Amino acid sequence: MVRFVALSILVFLLAGCMTAPIYTVENAQVFTASGKPPTHAQVRQAVIQGAISKTWTIREIDPDTIEARLIHRTLEAVVTIDYSPQRYSIRYKDSRKLSYEDGNIHKRYNTWVRKLRAAIDTRLAGF
Repeated sequence: MVRFVALSILVFLLAGCMTAPIYTVENAQVFTASGKPPTHAQVRQAVIQGAISKTWTIREIDPDTIEARLIHRTLEAVVTIDYSPQRYSIRYKDSRKLSYEDGNIHKRYNTWVRKLRAAIDTRLAGF
């Protein structure tokens, strides 16, 4: 019985270590290699291509917002990406099996969003 309790506590503690505050990209400034401001269409293209390159599926919500969804095995993350020629934001919308609770989520989500941001920035730098 003592062994069971100790094992349960260990599992609980390890599960707690697997979550972190949600990583949100808020009003990231858009930069291009040319130094010229990109068009709305170029930012849209960078967001879509960046998301697809990281296996996110996209759905346009309106002319300034894209919803991106990533499914990895049984895990699922959904974000909204608001964008303009000057800035973009990536915000948590929903998830499945990522232990979302009180602003914390499985660390894998944060890794996925960081990689998504890097992919978008790489595409933007090409303009």
